[in-house]
Amino acid sequence: MAGSDKEKVIAPGQPDESHLVLRLRGTETPKMPQGNINLSAGAIEKIETWVKAGARLDAGIDPK
Repeated sequence: MAGSDKEKVIAPGQPDESHLVLRLRGTETPKMPQGNINLSAGAIEKIETWVKAGARLDAGIDPK
């Protein structure tokens, strides 16, 4: 989630400020996934919902 010193990859609770979401939507470059592959709108919506909910990891996974 930390990304670089300048910007975070995921801003928990803020999908419109999360670079991961913006790249999946194609509103920021480089687009993800790269190439001619696109995620479905439903898949992107699930990720947006996860970010809105705080982008928490599954229980039992070490966040480090």
